[in-house]
Amino acid sequence: MKTLRDLDHIDRQIVTLLARDGRMPNQAVADAVNIAASTAHHRIATLVGSGIIKGFHAEISPEAVGRALTAAILLQVRAASRARLESEIERISGLPGVLRVSLLASLFDLLVIVAMPDPGALSDFVLHELSEHPEIASTQTCVIMSEYPGQRGLEFLNDR
Repeated sequence: MKTLRDLDHIDRQIVTLLARDGRMPNQAVADAVNIAASTAHHRIATLVGSGIIKGFHAEISPEAVGRALTAAILLQVRAASRARLESEIERISGLPGVLRVSLLASLFDLLVIVAMPDPGALSDFVLHELSEHPEIASTQTCVIMSEYPGQRGLEFLNDR
């Protein structure tokens, strides 16, 4: 199984290219790193198989599908419920509008990112799906006004 330490400069270039555009055609990847298309295909398959590349996905615009309001909700789970944290994560991640659930090392236990159609739907979600649930001790909601992708997030690939 490959790790970041095992990647050569070509693998690092491939990962950087695909992180920017996961739909980049194999031939374009090959051309960009100056290798044969078959070599690029093999290297990409190896990167996927080793877990360096976790997958390829389409990023959907919440606004375009009627979910213009995104929010980050911090949750604190009751101390008595910590043994059931895994099942609570599963419950929350299956709720409509939930984009992602993250386990935190913080005063809060979970970060839930949601996309809702309007403030009323967000309020209902927080009140009925989270605050009223017996496992949840407290919530803090932050409406996301704008999001900006990181520009330098993959620089660690060049550290060597």
